Amino acid sequence: MKHIKQTVLVIKFILLATVVYQIYQMTAAGDFSRLESSIAVIPLIFAGDILKKLGVRTSAIIEIIFLIFLFISSILGSLFHFYEFVDYFDKFAHLLSGIVTAILGIIMLKKWRIKSKHQLSFDIILMNILSLAIASAWEIYEFVASKALNSDLQRVGASGVTDTVHDMIVALIGSLMVSVMYYAIVRNEKYRKLGIKLASLI
Repeated sequence: MKHIKQTVLVIKFILLATVVYQIYQMTAAGDFSRLESSIAVIPLIFAGDILKKLGVRTSAIIEIIFLIFLFISSILGSLFHFYEFVDYFDKFAHLLSGIVTAILGIIMLKKWRIKSKHQLSFDIILMNILSLAIASAWEIYEFVASKALNSDLQRVGASGVTDTVHDMIVALIGSLMVSVMYYAIVRNEKYRKLGIKLASLI
């Protein structure tokens, strides 16, 4: 466990150093088109620490998963222009976001012991609602950032509404994939044992 915590610290340091360097490079070049994306990444790097301060405990494994997702979606995607130069990278990032938020939804349900008479159906519905809520929040952020900095994060010039809806659908597909796996784990004895082992890690 000590090695895992050290891994989390190393990943955070690398992410923070990368973001700070990118902010410096953009500021020096007078390019502020991605400044808001860069600044927004900084508090996200320390999301686990913020949650702990609020009394919400998260495991090191979950932090690593989230930080890897943050690296792919924000640093590679926005700061290193993968969204522009790598085909379908944007859709891959949204698919991954749906998967990650659905997994986080499962963890929230179990950690906070949220119960329902129809537990399995309730869990699956809540997972997918959470995924869509996060996807919607991100699109709202892109809209506000675009207006504030006169950029085009939502690709309004190339049918931004279509791009926004596609992004949300892809995120939903990601959460539905997790829902199917979750259903199989809960309903099937063989998969349930695997689920218990995975749960012990988080």
